[in-house]
Amino acid sequence: MRLKTKTSDIKEPLEILNKLTGFYYTLNDVVKSYVFKNNKQEIELRAQDVENVLPELVSLAPFDRKTDNDKNVTSRS
Repeated sequence: MRLKTKTSDIKEPLEILNKLTGFYYTLNDVVKSYVFKNNKQEIELRAQDVENVLPELVSLAPFDRKTDNDKNVTSRS
């Protein structure tokens, strides 16, 4: 907190947490084909759930972006 200026509290944080789905996973072959070679089991929240309740936390992975002629950024996968 010494490097941040708090602007507001998150309203109803427990309600938000109850809307999130957590799971264990390993990287699939699509991700491994780009850059990552990690076989370690990880823990994650489902991005679609996070995007529904806190959209400012979600963005496309850098390796999964493509830009069309109109400068719209979308997912390659």
